Amino acid sequence: MTGTCTMAAMKKKFYEILKYWPTFVGEFYNSEHSKIKKNLLTYFKDYKNKQPTSRRGGENFNLYESCYDLHKDNNEDLQKVFHFISKSVFSVFQQASKKYIVERGIEKKYRVIIKDGWFITYENGGFVAPHTHDDCSWSCVYYVQSGKDSNKKNGATYLQSPYGRLKSDVGAESYQHSLKNIEPIEGKLVVWPSYIIHGSYPHMGKVKKAIISANLAIVEAN
Repeated sequence: MTGTCTMAAMKKKFYEILKYWPTFVGEFYNSEHSKIKKNLLTYFKDYKNKQPTSRRGGENFNLYESCYDLHKDNNEDLQKVFHFISKSVFSVFQQASKKYIVERGIEKKYRVIIKDGWFITYENGGFVAPHTHDDCSWSCVYYVQSGKDSNKKNGATYLQSPYGRLKSDVGAESYQHSLKNIEPIEGKLVVWPSYIIHGSYPHMGKVKKAIISANLAIVEAN
């Protein structure tokens, strides 16, 4: 007797298809972005003039990265972005944890805290190599300026499958997609679990690409 199994036989055996360990990724659009873009770019330029030495990250190539305390700056437009980020991350957390909280009857209130906030401006050819973020539960990227041409992959962010590199056959291919490319669109925010390996393709163009990123954690509200 062979080990083959027909779809008809499978339907008789299974009553429910369950989804364990889903990966929640949120995409949001800031309708107010056009009002703050110019001021944000001016802020980045002034910041770099005052602190010309970029933070030295081993994953960074041909770009300028600020210090990680940007979220503490009182700049009004920066605070608008970080408020937008916090609200968006909390909404993803609510969706991701809804079943977990309900099943366990947890009656607690939570809030978002920003642990790190920074900006990056990419020169021609600049990119970020694959990496993850520690000491947080959510990470994100907010596109201030795309600086791109019509090529959607130019300067795009990519997220790598959390399943890793498994032996590939038809069964594995049904749920394992190695990379998800995200086109850099101005005013768009992308949120993902911080354990996801991610990076960016080289930015090619005369106009700089500019982003704001943050690492966030969820804690119990007092």
